[in-house]
Amino acid sequence: MNFVVRELSDLAPVHGALVALSRVNSAHVDIEAEARLPHARFWVASPTSDDEPVAYVLVWLVGDEIEIIDVATAVTQRRRGAARALLSTLLDAYGSAGRKAAFLEVRAGNVAAIGLYLGLGFERTRVRRGYYSNGEDAHEMYLALPRVSVSPQRTEHAANAPSVTASNGAKP
Repeated sequence: MNFVVRELSDLAPVHGALVALSRVNSAHVDIEAEARLPHARFWVASPTSDDEPVAYVLVWLVGDEIEIIDVATAVTQRRRGAARALLSTLLDAYGSAGRKAAFLEVRAGNVAAIGLYLGLGFERTRVRRGYYSNGEDAHEMYLALPRVSVSPQRTEHAANAPSVTASNGAKP
């Protein structure tokens, strides 16, 4: 399946969808507070440029690195490649823009997410014992940028906002 992936310059048109997606994993992400941070960026994936986002990523730009703060896909849209397309596109974009590394933490029990990140080239760097409020461990993961990968085909929105059409990488 293909997705339109884009970095948001204006959250207002998709605010409700972002809030709903941010609550898929937990209620701790405050979209409004994050949007006010100068280093925070939101990326979304949609089936078409006119559709609501089915996945989102919140990243912080810190020096020459990116910190992936939250990744969420609508429960009904999981296992269709939206998160892979979204992460692949943003990692390639930031790598091309001179960022040197990406970091994230993931719940030790989130086997699907760990598999996704490993498939994108991330490496586990350490375990943070009792990292989450329920006592669950976290895996810290690292990826050197730029990645060696094939870039997706770039397209333009009707409103001239740059976007990327990305495929989930499945064979037809």
